[in-house]
Amino acid sequence: MADLSFGQYIKLLFGAAGLMSKHAASVPALRALANDAFDLWQSVVPPEPTKEPTVSPGEVVEKIRTGDFTQEEQRLFDRESQQSGGVG
Repeated sequence: MADLSFGQYIKLLFGAAGLMSKHAASVPALRALANDAFDLWQSVVPPEPTKEPTVSPGEVVEKIRTGDFTQEEQRLFDRESQQSGGVG
C-alpha cells in the first residue's frame, strides 16, 4: 500500500463515503470493475513519492477515534468534512 499523509487518508475517507452514498445501488455491480481497474493502474503506473509525512491506516483510525489531531490535521479534517457533508 502507498504511503499516504493524514490529509490524503481523510480525503479518501470522505470521498469513499460520498461515493458509497451517491451510488449505493451500483456498488455491488461496480466492485469487480473497480478492482480490475485499480489492479491495472498499479501494474502500469509506479507510485509517486509523496513529500508529506506519511502515516499508517491504523494511525489515522486511532487519531479519528481519539480526536488527537495536530492543528494541521484538524484543519484538513474539518475542511474535508465540510466539503463532503460529513461521514454517514
